[in-house]
Amino acid sequence: MKDNAKKIFRAFSYKVFGTVYSGDPTRTTFGNSLRVICYMEFILWLARIKKYKIFVAGDDVLLIIDRQNLSVFQKYFWRIYSDKEYGVHGLG
Repeated sequence: MKDNAKKIFRAFSYKVFGTVYSGDPTRTTFGNSLRVICYMEFILWLARIKKYKIFVAGDDVLLIIDRQNLSVFQKYFWRIYSDKEYGVHGLG
């Protein structure tokens, strides 16, 4: 993705409402993919990581970042996926 596209993409806000039911390929795969992208983009934004590659299929994600960014990514990842700061888990 070009730098200009990344800037435009990050200008959007994300809200996910409702429940995703198993068995519906459009809602399950597409909805889970969007949700995972939103979580990862938010975590990367919090961690100020700008150089990355992300591949998503449903609830599976492959995220490629430089090794020196790993600890800061993990710090913010566990802030989002922790029951202590944000509830059970998630964006709140």
